[in-house]
Amino acid sequence: RTKGESDLAVAAASILAREQFVREMAKLAEEFQMDIPRGANDVVRQQLEFMQREVKDGKPFIMMQHIPMYAPSRPFGYGIGHPDWGAATDNGYELERREQWPEEGHQPIDYEFYDLVTTAPNLLATFAGHVHTFGTDIINGRPHFTVGANFQAAYYEVLVMPMPEK
Repeated sequence: RTKGESDLAVAAASILAREQFVREMAKLAEEFQMDIPRGANDVVRQQLEFMQREVKDGKPFIMMQHIPMYAPSRPFGYGIGHPDWGAATDNGYELERREQWPEEGHQPIDYEFYDLVTTAPNLLATFAGHVHTFGTDIINGRPHFTVGANFQAAYYEVLVMPMPEK
C-alpha cells in the first residue's frame, strides 16, 4: 500500500531510517571525495566520472546501484538505457510523485554510462534493486543481478574473495 507514513510507527521508522541514510551517504561522499546525488533516476556527471575512473584503474570491481541496467529481454520500464523509455511509456510518475520522464527519453549521458558499464573489461558484476524481484541478466558476458524487495527482507549475501595473482 502507499502512504504508509499515516501509521505513526511507520512514520517514525521512516524518519530514523532517512536520517541514518543521509549520515551514511555523507560519509561515503567524504571517503570518495565526490558529491553523491540522491533521488535522481537519470545518470549524473559524477556517476559517469566515477565509473570512468574505476574502469581506467583496471582493477576488478563490482558495482552496486539502485536502478538496474537495461537488458534486451526486459520491458521498457526496467532500467537504465532502454531505447523506448520516455514520457509515453512512463506510467508511474503520478504514483511515485515525481516529474514525468522527458519525451525524448534517456539523455546522452545515460547511454554513455550504459555503454561503459556493459563493456567495462574489469567490471565483474552489478547488483541493483528498484524492480523488487530477484533476477539475473547476462549483458556482454557479465552478470547483472537484481534483488527482491527490502520490505520483504530480501538481500544477497555477496562474498568477495581475492583473485589469484597473475
